[in-house]
Amino acid sequence: FWYDVPNVRTGFSSVNFNINRGWLRAVEICVNTFAVESFIDEIALHLKKDPLAYRLSLLEGRPAFDVRQYGTIVKQEPQRIAGVLKLAAEKIGWTDKREPNHFVGIATHSFIFARAYAAHAIEIEVTGDKKFRIKKIVGAIDCGLVINPDGLRNQMEGAIVFGLSQVLKGEITVQDGKVAEDGFYSYELLRFDEMPPVEIYTVDSKEEPGGVGEVGLPTVSPALCNALAAAGMRPRNLPIRKDGYSWS
Repeated sequence: FWYDVPNVRTGFSSVNFNINRGWLRAVEICVNTFAVESFIDEIALHLKKDPLAYRLSLLEGRPAFDVRQYGTIVKQEPQRIAGVLKLAAEKIGWTDKREPNHFVGIATHSFIFARAYAAHAIEIEVTGDKKFRIKKIVGAIDCGLVINPDGLRNQMEGAIVFGLSQVLKGEITVQDGKVAEDGFYSYELLRFDEMPPVEIYTVDSKEEPGGVGEVGLPTVSPALCNALAAAGMRPRNLPIRKDGYSWS
């Protein structure tokens, strides 16, 4: 947990059932990041504070600290998280005057066992009741020294495809004790004609190289839902089409 909140308790309950589980891209951290970044955004709006400024206030001046991850001690660096937030906000034009019915949302997270940090900022245009169009997505990543810039861009862009697929329409359903979806025609990914404009930016860093294979996904869904919340709508369930949202 990367924000400076004095009282935090976390835990989980294991559920046993007879269906084998497979990995979602970016694994369990996707679920946690959606909850954390949606709730932090909700607190900011409740306090009538700018969601970006509120996040930065919870990171400002916080020193690096050690975290045990999968039996290994890794370093959490809040100022690098603040860095990707600022970069994503700058490139989306966070403080710019927006056109009518245009709104922006932002989200960040720390993939510390891969030594990487990311943020996404998304601009939407509301076209009707629970109807919207994604105008632009900005991804920002700090993974230390970049060894393969093309590979990094491919991973970040691919992560956005999967992230948007999850928030907009991806769903696993169980019927008669088994998973109903059995391919990409029933478990849909975003198609070419559905992809919005995407921009990827990298923090210039000399830190130890980190991983980029999963870091670019978890903040896509909360950033989009936070943009919808800025427009007066707050999705709390994924995929959002189950609650009547549609996009073009």
